[in-house]
Amino acid sequence: MAEKKVNEAGAAEEQLINELMKRVEQLEGGSKAEEEKAEAEYSERKEKSLKLMEERVPVRLAYDTSKGDSVFACVNGRAIQIKRGERVEIPKAFDEVLRNAEEQSEEAARLISRRSS
Repeated sequence: MAEKKVNEAGAAEEQLINELMKRVEQLEGGSKAEEEKAEAEYSERKEKSLKLMEERVPVRLAYDTSKGDSVFACVNGRAIQIKRGERVEIPKAFDEVLRNAEEQSEEAARLISRRSS
């Protein structure tokens, strides 16, 4: 019985390896046009990311002693500390991170409120 399970496991493993090998062959056989398209998409994304770091936007975070007097934000290895209650200009990428964090906090509060009612 144990030998049968070992054989079944070996067959399943061999089937998985064969499927993976076929997929690798498919990927390696990609056309030059597909490769160029992927490179163009990468370049476009990288350019957009750089623009978000260069373009600056004014922000003012509400002063709230319960949340501390500053906010730390990090994007792609770059970090900034933003003082609450003061208008400052920050890269647009950080503004997006702050907005996303705020939206997530609000959604979490709504979910907690619904579940506790």
